[in-house]
Amino acid sequence: VVAAFANDPLDKLRARAADHGEYIRLSIEDKIELDAAHLAYQRSVAIITIKNKLKPGPVQTYLGNATRSRGTTNFNYFCKYDEEAGPIHRDPLIPYSERMVACGALWFQLGDAGRRQWKDEEFLDSIAAKRIDDAEAEPVPQSYRRPDRLKLTAWTRKIKRE
Repeated sequence: VVAAFANDPLDKLRARAADHGEYIRLSIEDKIELDAAHLAYQRSVAIITIKNKLKPGPVQTYLGNATRSRGTTNFNYFCKYDEEAGPIHRDPLIPYSERMVACGALWFQLGDAGRRQWKDEEFLDSIAAKRIDDAEAEPVPQSYRRPDRLKLTAWTRKIKRE
């Protein structure tokens, strides 16, 4: 069955997948097959990057992988929950880049043992349980967005006309 449409263009394959998909949850076999396909894709990208002597950063940005959210890090937890770094990190009067430089300096003062402490889940749970004082947690002023120049109804009419 798959051989009948295996050589179709990508847009037709995507449309076929959207039309004929039935299952919402992935089985273990599906996950294994998808992981193998993703690994093959990553290997192909790495080979092209090496062959063309490209830096990985622009390649990942072009492919959209550099903008993907990667979750929290130990440094982020340190900035958020540390008694010294927390007030600096939350101070809206200091420009963001200066806050990060100050928090980074405090982070490097910790040393390896201090940084390992921020990987410990139990330590993080005990720190996260503490609340920020109301006096310290001042509301950040909201900035208002400019109104959108794109009029959605006019745009949809134009698209329908074309």
